[in-house]
Amino acid sequence: MRPYISMKKALFDTGLYDFQNTTVNCEISAYAVEIERLDSLLNRMLNEAFFQTASTYGLTNYELIYGPTMDNLPLNKRRDMLIKRESICRKDFTLSGFDKALSSFNLDYVIDEFPRFNRVMVYAEGDYTEAQKEWIRSQVEKILPAHLEWQVLFNSISWDELDEKDMTFTEIDALDMSWDDFDNLTEEDE
Repeated sequence: MRPYISMKKALFDTGLYDFQNTTVNCEISAYAVEIERLDSLLNRMLNEAFFQTASTYGLTNYELIYGPTMDNLPLNKRRDMLIKRESICRKDFTLSGFDKALSSFNLDYVIDEFPRFNRVMVYAEGDYTEAQKEWIRSQVEKILPAHLEWQVLFNSISWDELDEKDMTFTEIDALDMSWDDFDNLTEEDE
C-alpha cells in the first residue's frame, strides 16, 4: 500500500491530522485503494501505447490502423510487423525497402524485378480470402513508386510443392487442369 504510506507521511508532517482517529485512517485507506487502481490502469495504458510493450488492445488498435489484426500470431511477431511497417520511409523505394514492407504484412512471397520494363512481380504463397488479397494489393499500391508496374499473384501451391510433383510442363499442361485442381492433386490422381 505505497499510496497509503505516502499520504499518511505527508499528512502527518502537516500536524493537522490525528492518526489515532480511525475515521482519518479509513478515509486515507479508501483513497489509497483507488489511487493504486488508477495507477495500475495508467501503467497498463502507458504499456499499450507503444509497439514494444503493447500486449492486448494496444497491438490490436495499431493493427487496425495498418491493416487486419493478426491475433493468430505470437506477440513478438505482431510487434515486429508493426515496427517494420512504421519504419517505412521515403527512402525505402528500393527493392530492399519493398521487401521490408512486404515482410510487415506477414506474407510468404518471392519478388521478381524486371528493371528494363519498370515492373515488379510479387508471388504470394498461401491461402488468402478475396478481402485479404484486396487489402494486400492496396498496401502494395501505397508502397510502390508510381512509375513501376506491378502485379501480385497469389498461389496456394509453392514452387517446392510443384517441384515435388516431379512433372514436366508438358505433362502438367496435358492434364488440362486449373491451378485449384492441380493444387489438390493427390498421388493417387497422378
